[in-house]
Amino acid sequence: MEDAVLCIDYDRQQLTRWSPRQFSGEGYQRSPMPLNHDLPTIRVTIDGVEAVLAIDTGSDSGVQLFPAFDQTHDMQSRYTDLQRGEALSGGGQRFETLAGTADEVKVGQQAIRDVPLLFIPQAFDPAWGIDGLIGYELLQRGTACLDRDREHFYWQAAG
Repeated sequence: MEDAVLCIDYDRQQLTRWSPRQFSGEGYQRSPMPLNHDLPTIRVTIDGVEAVLAIDTGSDSGVQLFPAFDQTHDMQSRYTDLQRGEALSGGGQRFETLAGTADEVKVGQQAIRDVPLLFIPQAFDPAWGIDGLIGYELLQRGTACLDRDREHFYWQAAG
């Protein structure tokens, strides 16, 4: 991803690589995307609570939250419809989850409604300050562009 802006359009199943000099970002909302332990992260607001999420383009879920964040903000108590389930990590390990739906997730100023929400085991040291992950179920509702060198996230909601 060095010296490139990568745009992911899930609807078209298209990955576009731009030279940073050729990518204008016109029509996209730009947000800071600091790298945390070499992971691209963005700030979002989940039903009024701000969170720092690592962008995980390989994850099929919407938003996944870690226990440290959940406990700090008592997130599970906000959702009465949580369902117990099981998931498989990228490393092939099974783990228990709680699944629900966030009414609204804001990426910058753009609000995305009815986003799948998953409470999962802690994947990173809580000291890193990463509260969870953002994946396909949210990212596919628009076009996401990642400029790793300049640490910018560009987002254009679908429709």
